[in-house]
Amino acid sequence: MNKKINKFIKKNKNKIIISLIFLLFLCTIIILIINNEKNNSNTETNNDANIILDEVTEEDIISAYNFTKEDAKKLVMQEFNSDNFEFNVSISSNAKYIVEVKNTVNDNVYKYEVDPATKTYVEIL
Repeated sequence: MNKKINKFIKKNKNKIIISLIFLLFLCTIIILIINNEKNNSNTETNNDANIILDEVTEEDIISAYNFTKEDAKKLVMQEFNSDNFEFNVSISSNAKYIVEVKNTVNDNVYKYEVDPATKTYVEIL
């Protein structure tokens, strides 16, 4: 039986090689298509996440952390013991409050990032 197989292989060597090359080529194309589809779906998911982060509102933060802009302002105000400061609070794209403190005497501005999850803040340089 081995002799028959060997004869068949010798007779059809070129056809077998061409068939194997074609199968390898076909498998490679299929793998590339599958990987491309996975990459596209990951990109779409990341884009959706970015859209959600860009649309964070104070209501979203309040519902998640029960922490308002006014709470963030009061937290940072503890550092300043004077009436010479103005406070402005905004929301960053990563769902944190940004408190800007302006000294009305010399116009210096200080920025603080307030994390509503931990209710802590750090100065932004």
